[in-house]
Amino acid sequence: MAPQVAYLGRAGQAELLPGDAGYDITPTGTANSGIATGIELTVGLQPGAGVGTGTGLKAQYWTNTTFSGTPALTRTDASLNFAWRTKGSPATSIPVDNFSARWTGNVQAQFTGPHTFVVVSDETVKVWINGQVVIDHSTPHTAAVDSATVNLVTGTKYTIRVDYTEHTGEAYLKLLWFNPNRRQRIIPTSQLYPAA
Repeated sequence: MAPQVAYLGRAGQAELLPGDAGYDITPTGTANSGIATGIELTVGLQPGAGVGTGTGLKAQYWTNTTFSGTPALTRTDASLNFAWRTKGSPATSIPVDNFSARWTGNVQAQFTGPHTFVVVSDETVKVWINGQVVIDHSTPHTAAVDSATVNLVTGTKYTIRVDYTEHTGEAYLKLLWFNPNRRQRIIPTSQLYPAA
């Protein structure tokens, strides 16, 4: 929903147009004060679907970087917000280096419209939404930020899959999102549902 705006101290209103970083506000009418002009800005946010009832995503961890064999660990991770750095790992059964992880399940939208998914990763990452690859940074890299924008519908659940590998050195994996109605944040547990 676009903001509504009016200028106080002017005979007219204001023109509101989408700009590079939000909206551009241009006054109309004749100024009736040469000293100051006040702005009255009313913003109505799109109603959301409320908080979901999710518990996180299904997590599978391997002790290799090729997702080979039976996972060494399977559990539900409440969110994807990991900073293992150089000495940590997902669990004692998983080595500090040379492991892989896959998270699967559903993500539920709280708003209708564009949602930008943001991944912070070190060393490789690939993300699917509803079976479509939206982020693919499969070349080993140091800490990097990748993003993709997908249109979602309020209350709808979309399949999600995130593949991650850690080779050596620092290890990070974070999954965030934002949309015009909500600032960037880690996707909350309530909007994530583990695969069966």
